[in-house]
Amino acid sequence: MTLGSALILITFILLIMAGIYYVAKHKKWRLIGKITGAILLLAVLVGLGIWGWYQYQNRPQIVTGVGDVSLGMTPVEVTLAAGKPKVNLEGSEEDTDLRYIYLNYSDELDYFVRFSNESGEYRAVLICSSNYLREVLGFSKYDSESEVIKKLGEPTSISVREDGLQKTISYKQWKAGFGIEQGDVETVCATESGEVKYIKEYE
Repeated sequence: MTLGSALILITFILLIMAGIYYVAKHKKWRLIGKITGAILLLAVLVGLGIWGWYQYQNRPQIVTGVGDVSLGMTPVEVTLAAGKPKVNLEGSEEDTDLRYIYLNYSDELDYFVRFSNESGEYRAVLICSSNYLREVLGFSKYDSESEVIKKLGEPTSISVREDGLQKTISYKQWKAGFGIEQGDVETVCATESGEVKYIKEYE
């Protein structure tokens, strides 16, 4: 304990003792009761205010991106924000979309970004991440599917991967999707269409 904090503590104790002496001498117990009641009421109001602010801050909102990457970004805006991708998958005649894949230090998916060219310029339309530090609507990797549904309600669409080992649940109204594996969130996504689907789904 520092000298400053010790002096503050001693002063606080002396003030309490002086208050007790004053009350005992002048028999002002009713005043103490009123002060205590006022302090308790103030504490309740402050607690309710903090709880309300927390609920407001964590209310569901339309998702605009994941981490440093936002929907609508061009490829160069993404590289400026996230650096050079580990894999750059160019579009083909059948599928003209462009895809960037970023891996973190432990080779987990840090970002998967899909760009579509709908107006003469590539723009990010899907961003996913399995990095536990990336949150979407307050959820990230290792949160449970039941927690997601409890907060957001039933998903607007579900897509099951071809091998039947993973699924994605999507919320069109929030432009969000979650990859679920064994009941837990594996990936979080922001999606312009409001839906995340596997290319090859379970029949």
